[in-house]
Amino acid sequence: MNPGLHELQVAIDSSVESVLFSISVQCLEAADVARPSGALVGGADVTDLSNFRAERMVIVRRPELGVWTIRAAGSGIAGVMVQARSALGIAQVQFAAIGSTAFTPVPLAGVENAVRIGISGHATQVQASLVNGAFRRIAPLPLTTGETENSYVTRFTPSVEGFRVLVEGKDADGVPFQRVHAPLFTPTR
Repeated sequence: MNPGLHELQVAIDSSVESVLFSISVQCLEAADVARPSGALVGGADVTDLSNFRAERMVIVRRPELGVWTIRAAGSGIAGVMVQARSALGIAQVQFAAIGSTAFTPVPLAGVENAVRIGISGHATQVQASLVNGAFRRIAPLPLTTGETENSYVTRFTPSVEGFRVLVEGKDADGVPFQRVHAPLFTPTR
């Protein structure tokens, strides 16, 4: 992290039951989480674990809908993680080389893979993309409906670079949501 104040924004949808914000900076100077109103977190719905030297963790129960802001200042190696508990999410991602019916949790590099994506909870207008480890979009994944409810299929040919699967859509209340399958997939040869 370069010295100075950095801000990241995270959208929280109506299906989120609780959210964990974790901010870690080698030479931490400041780490704050602000609600959509701009007010810093605090109160009975917050567990604030700020007694670490280089990390701050905040858990918010029943967070309000909207865009939350993470502010961090310091220098050195840094990482930010936001993890939500929700009934709406990516239940599974599996891969099979085209021509094979054996789905596995690891894609094959350099060959076209069929991909099955399972969604838990109620979602509409579902779209998917590949993102890299820094959350930059690599490619869209055109989806078709799968064999079971809340399942989707697509195809793509991965390189040897790692990637994650990003799913976006609308929740049961019509509010936009975004979920990332946490593991960084590293295709095998």
